[in-house]
Amino acid sequence: MLKAKVIVIGKLKEEGYRLLEQEYLKRLKPFGKIEIVEIRETPYYEETASEAAREEEAGKIEKLLVTKNNTVILSEEGRQMSSAEFAKFLSSFESTGQEVVFVIGSSSGLSGRIKKQGKLVSLGKITLPHNLARIVLLEQIYRGLTINSGKIYHK
Repeated sequence: MLKAKVIVIGKLKEEGYRLLEQEYLKRLKPFGKIEIVEIRETPYYEETASEAAREEEAGKIEKLLVTKNNTVILSEEGRQMSSAEFAKFLSSFESTGQEVVFVIGSSSGLSGRIKKQGKLVSLGKITLPHNLARIVLLEQIYRGLTINSGKIYHK
């Protein structure tokens, strides 16, 4: 059974995203405990203030991190994996019983200091809105866990 926490900056405002998240969390229940932790996004009104906002958000994120070994930071600079590779990656956490913590930044991204707090993983070369990245991550966790359980999946 996987124990995972997904730390996200901001709330899902759109009904469609909320419904998709609920659906994937429901599908994931037989495979483990997945917790979503929402951190309030720090508003900024000028591009010059975006770095200060990311740093403030970084302080909130760091309070929730325990160890680099179990932290996965979603970032475009991260390692890209196939679904099968991601499933194997998840199994390393399942086998130890260690909780894995995923971190997704806000629309302005993540502080550089947060990117040093764990393993960098990318969902692909394209840029996704952070709310969509949240759904894609849940889908890939679900797909990975179904692969690990021996269920057939579409390649």
